[in-house]
Amino acid sequence: MADRFQKTSAFYCPSMVPVDSTALAEATNSMVKTSLLSITQTEPLAAILIPKIKELIQAPLALHKECRANNQTVIALRDECRANNQVIMIQLLRINTCLAKIEAIQIAQLDHPGQ
Repeated sequence: MADRFQKTSAFYCPSMVPVDSTALAEATNSMVKTSLLSITQTEPLAAILIPKIKELIQAPLALHKECRANNQTVIALRDECRANNQVIMIQLLRINTCLAKIEAIQIAQLDHPGQ
């Protein structure tokens, strides 16, 4: 008897993520061959199982999308932090320059008191 389902079949969920349905096809073929399932029951079974499988895929897919969005947020925050650090370093450099000038003035005053 010819297999009702191809063993390398795949279907696509609405998000276009390929899903391997080989295990479903093999299980269905095995059930038909052992008379646990008649050939006339396979299409209704597939009609029930495939939407359920698609539904099960949606939760991890949604988590994946959420994770990618979170990663983008983390990257944006990292870039903002780097920019802030650069501003802080420039301000510290200016403060250091001012302190060096003050120190030079103090040393000059100690070397030449009263001038």
